[in-house]
Amino acid sequence: IMGHKKLYDIMQERDALYAKPDFNDEDGLKVAHLEEEFAELDGWQAESMAASLLSDLGIADELHYSQMAELAGSEKVRVLLAQALFGNPDILLLDEPTNHLDLNTIAWLEEFLINFQNLVIVVSHDRKFLDNVCTHMADIDYKNIQLYTGNYSFWSQASQLIQKQKEEQNKKTEEKKIKIDTKEMLMDAVRALGSAAPLLEQITLKIDENHKVLQSEHNGFLDKLLALLRQAFNRPEKPVVYNVTVIDTLTQSRKQEEINYQNFINEINRRRRTYNSFAVKKAPGYVKIESQEEKSILEYLSKQISECNHLMQLLTALDEYFKSAPAAENRSKIKGLKMELTSLKNCIVKTNQRKAEYTALIEEEEQLKKLGITQ
Repeated sequence: IMGHKKLYDIMQERDALYAKPDFNDEDGLKVAHLEEEFAELDGWQAESMAASLLSDLGIADELHYSQMAELAGSEKVRVLLAQALFGNPDILLLDEPTNHLDLNTIAWLEEFLINFQNLVIVVSHDRKFLDNVCTHMADIDYKNIQLYTGNYSFWSQASQLIQKQKEEQNKKTEEKKIKIDTKEMLMDAVRALGSAAPLLEQITLKIDENHKVLQSEHNGFLDKLLALLRQAFNRPEKPVVYNVTVIDTLTQSRKQEEINYQNFINEINRRRRTYNSFAVKKAPGYVKIESQEEKSILEYLSKQISECNHLMQLLTALDEYFKSAPAAENRSKIKGLKMELTSLKNCIVKTNQRKAEYTALIEEEEQLKKLGITQ
């Protein structure tokens, strides 16, 4: 009965009040309250229930009122087990509960735990017992707890399968290390970016032709006079600025941007020369990039992809501007950039894909290290 602490405490307090020689009205009120709680906890059946539990666990009736010191070791274990089981606890923690129990008692305990409605945590080396009573297994390994649904046999099979999968994954990872040169993956992305060089050259040629068409519309007498005056007084040519509408491909939002024509062309040509320098293996630019750490190469690629995406937006906006800005009689002279822009976009996408493949592989290797699958 001591296993049901609340009931046992009520019994102790009640019996102590009844034993008082100077029992008074206040004590009577306390006893009445205790008797009410005692009844609610089914206290009147407690002794018979405890006796039944002891008998089921193999404690003979004549030993039910014996002192613990009078019992044999195996009997003490059974009494302590009965104490733990008594009172329908919310959580029952059992450490090697089948020790010193005979087969009949173990069978009874299994049946009891199978029908037990609350949480039971069992630590045991008795695999058959665990198979019969457990619905979940907790595998504790190096301060980590992994919960498995099923009994011991299911956990054993699952853990063996997981171990086998880890070994196979480890083997695959080692094979990857042998087969995959991560820097070469990055350099593949670099070469993909380099393939944009001839496209940028074609784009600048068409842009220059379109620019000349627009400038031809500003070649009247006054324009020629102003040009002569600037030349005579060594004044610089007035920069040509195009106001274009840039559309964000993700949000479809629109904003106005100014493109200084000469600066824009110079920037594209600079980028073309840079990309051309590493378009093929053993080219000077390629060798220089290849000598860098992978982190630096990755950062360079990320920066170039971002800048190229912005360049694509400006070129698309400028292409639309050239189509609408000229006078009607000159529009047929405008060279569209659709094909070149599509090819340039494909170069950027390919570069980004190669970079993403590299990043995914590195992240996978890091994750496997965290899981302890690889070193």
